[in-house]
Order: sequence, then C-alpha cells, then structure tokens
Amino acid sequence: MKANFQPIRLTQARSLKMFNMTELAERTGLTRQAISQYEKGMAPSGEKLRELAKALDVSERFFTKPLSNVEQSQHGVPSFRSMSSASAKARKQAHSYLELMAHISGSLTDYVHLPEVKLPDFNIKDFVSLTDEDIENIAAKTREFFGLGNGPISDVSLLLENHGVVIGQIELHKKLDALCSWFDNRPFVLVNPNVTAVRIRFDLSHELGHLLLHKDLIDITDIQDRETLKLIEHQANYFAGCFLMPEASFVSEVYGLTLDSLTTLKERWKVSIAAIVMRLSQVGFISESQKKRLFQMLIATNSRRHEPLDDVIKKEKPRLFNKILKLLKDSSIIGGSELLELTGLPKSIFSCLT
Repeated sequence: MKANFQPIRLTQARSLKMFNMTELAERTGLTRQAISQYEKGMAPSGEKLRELAKALDVSERFFTKPLSNVEQSQHGVPSFRSMSSASAKARKQAHSYLELMAHISGSLTDYVHLPEVKLPDFNIKDFVSLTDEDIENIAAKTREFFGLGNGPISDVSLLLENHGVVIGQIELHKKLDALCSWFDNRPFVLVNPNVTAVRIRFDLSHELGHLLLHKDLIDITDIQDRETLKLIEHQANYFAGCFLMPEASFVSEVYGLTLDSLTTLKERWKVSIAAIVMRLSQVGFISESQKKRLFQMLIATNSRRHEPLDDVIKKEKPRLFNKILKLLKDSSIIGGSELLELTGLPKSIFSCLT
C-alpha cells in the first residue's frame, strides 16, 4: 500500500474535513512538517496511514486510488455561488466534493455511457463585455435550444441531467449554495440540499449560467478580484432570472403585487417571491421604490427568511447516478458495495453524492 500512496487523496480528505495541516497533525500526533511531506509525495508508514485514515474518516484504500482520467481533465475555474462570503476552507471542501463526483463518474464510465453533453455553445471569449441585454438573449436562446417554450420549467434538475450535466447534492458550508466545473468536457454541478425547493432551482440555473457564460474563465486570479467576482455573480444571477422567468410570458401573468398574488406566481413558476420581485424590477415592470416597498412587505410579514409555500413545493433531486447504480445492480454487472470498494470513498460521502 505504501508504494501506491497517492498524495492528492490525502489533500482531498483533509479538505473534506476542513482541516489545515496543523489541525490534522494535532489529531494524529504527527507533525505539520510530516503532513506537508506526505502531501508532496512522501509515503507514510502503514501505522501512520491508519492514523490519518482514522482522523479523516476515510478508508486506508482511499489513499491508494489514483486520479481517474476524468478527474485529471478539469478545465476552467470552479464557480461558486456565494463564493465571496465563504471561507477558503469551505471552498476547498466543496471543490473536493466536486472532484469526488468526477471520481465516481470516471468509475461509472468503465461500465456505462453517460448521457451526451448537449449544451448550447455561445463561444463567449470576453464575458466582461456582456450586457444584461446580451444575457437576456442568451437565456432565451438556451430555452429555445432545450425546446422549453415560454412557460415554467417543470424540473430543472431533470432537464440538465438529460443534457449531460452531472448533478450531486451534499451538505455544504452554510455560506455556500452551489458550485460547478468542467471535467473531461462534461459539466458537474454540486448543490446544497439544505435549502428550499425554489432556491435549489435557482442555484441550478445560476450554475448553468456559469457553465455557459464563463466556460473559458481559466485564470484563478480573475475570480479573486472583488469587482470581477461581483460581475460574474451578477451575470449568473441575471441569467438564472431570465432562464426561469422569460420576460414576455412571465410578466403577462402578473395581475397584482400583493403577497397573495406573488405567492400564486411562485407556485406556478417555482421561483421565490424575492426572485420574482427582482425580475419585475429588471424588466422595468416595477420601479425602484416599488421594489423597496415589496421587500419591506416581505420583512413585515416575516416572509423574507421563510416565504409562503417554502415547505410545500417539492425539492428536485438528481436521478442520474441512482439510475445507473440500479441498472448496474439489476444487470448483475457491479453492485453498490463493489463500486464503493472500487472508488475507495467513505460510504457517507458516496451515498450523498449518488
């Protein structure tokens, strides 16, 4: 096992626990310098490997799993929803989860073909120059590409999976909603399930915006710049609003600005009342002062944090991995426990990501 030690797996496992090297050293009785050497490639002894596995809640075999071709082929910078308010540890943890999704995907492709990736390519080389009108048009063309018409989208998760996007759900840090990246020319999206159904739909649409608008963003320094990050997030948010609520058809259904009328819109379009208010402001249907009064109404009715129907609208869940696992098991090709052994992942993480 020592000869097969993969240092990247130690780094991943440490990130999943949100430990820095000093914290891991304290939990294992090792030195920070030793942890650093292991992550640079020096293999620990069997006894020390067991201590690391125990502290990080992974199996020892996880440390021997080389990166799959899919994992090694990441391109583009991971895009995080709410990235600006999340800690570096939280972002590293989420990115490690995303890498493990790619790891699982790489293992599955040894047995099955995943759905073909069918997303529109707008060949955007300079996202900075995009206007809100440009994004409105891109969202409309995306809906047309998917054959959606102008009505509400029934299931965003299913739509994206049917077009080759791999989606996973796992509890993320409270200041992170979702993230996405490309591996081996396939988009992967990870969302936090511990939010409302309408938030999940908006998060998925937001990440789709990143995948289409910011695919060629490859310089990590770009998204560390506050102004650039602000622009990127605005664009993805604007895309999500346009994608979920196309202007002409959506506005034609607005018959009032009371809480009841907005709740009716929320039930039909499966978007939050806050998102509805923002969309109506964006298209000029309401003034800035009206927008302010509507948000004040939400606060006064205790609906800003907990909107009507938040507990009623059913959450969408990804289906792809579960369908594949069932197919493999029913066909007696490979069972869940064997695949778990193959990936080397902890059962808790494997179950959440699939």
